[in-house]
Amino acid sequence: MRYLIGAMVCAGVMAVAFPAQAKKVTTPDPVSCGVTAPCTPTEPGPLSVTLNLDDDKDTQIKISFVSEIANVWTYKVEELKGRDLSHWNLILGQCLEFVTGASTGAIIGYDGSTGYTGIKWNTPDSFSSGTFSITMDKDYGPGTILVLAKAGNGFVTGDLYGPDCCELQIVPLPAAAWSGLAALGGLAAFAKARKSRKA
Repeated sequence: MRYLIGAMVCAGVMAVAFPAQAKKVTTPDPVSCGVTAPCTPTEPGPLSVTLNLDDDKDTQIKISFVSEIANVWTYKVEELKGRDLSHWNLILGQCLEFVTGASTGAIIGYDGSTGYTGIKWNTPDSFSSGTFSITMDKDYGPGTILVLAKAGNGFVTGDLYGPDCCELQIVPLPAAAWSGLAALGGLAAFAKARKSRKA
């Protein structure tokens, strides 16, 4: 089980985020506290998915997770029945920017035929099954990604096991913020001294 834990003292208040999987990370404002988390962790997805296209040939494409070794994630794609697979896509969300390599034929970017952005592999008419891989810049834990299969004029998507790149990001506090915190600390000390004198 993976957790993201962030803690920061901001204006004398301890702000702590304990986001579990599938819960949005909420943290203090990055300008005042230096913490930002622009993503949502996910539970690990299913190890395989059968995509059923709604066409006159009852086309079915199966996509399965094979392995993750040394930052290389490998998947198997199989035509089960119906039309020939035109292409398939790994839709990685923010993980896309951390991909450093992919198996032969990969096209990274926007797919105009489906409207999705990710990694696309075209497949020839002779294709029946094959393995494909991507390489990430480091070791990420498991989460849920989206996969897509297109055959003929139709396509369908499904959830699958893949890398989860959601991480709590720490950004530097600007000098003005540090000055503000120091000033607040001085005011707190002054107030404490006045209270002691009155006592």
